Amino acid sequence: MTISATTQGLRPGACTSTNRPAVPYDGMVVYETDTNTMSVYDGTSWASLSGPISLNYQTIGVDYTMPSGYNGMSAGPITIASGVTVTVPSGSSWSIV
Repeated sequence: MTISATTQGLRPGACTSTNRPAVPYDGMVVYETDTNTMSVYDGTSWASLSGPISLNYQTIGVDYTMPSGYNGMSAGPITIASGVTVTVPSGSSWSIV
């Protein structure tokens, strides 16, 4: 599905942080009206996409390739699980602070 508009926006489902969908699916995004933040479900738990503190996982458990032309930053320490590969393309960088 392609969503394209120049004068409108996309509005995800809205809920509170204590009343999220009972059966979420991987990649589900909701707007939490009580915290004014966006959250995404990763198949295991919900993570905030906005707010005063950005969160990231302490362990990278799946292969990940950073898109070309981007840089990335994570808060450490970070563990890359056995057999998992993180690819940072030439010209990009990944900083762990």
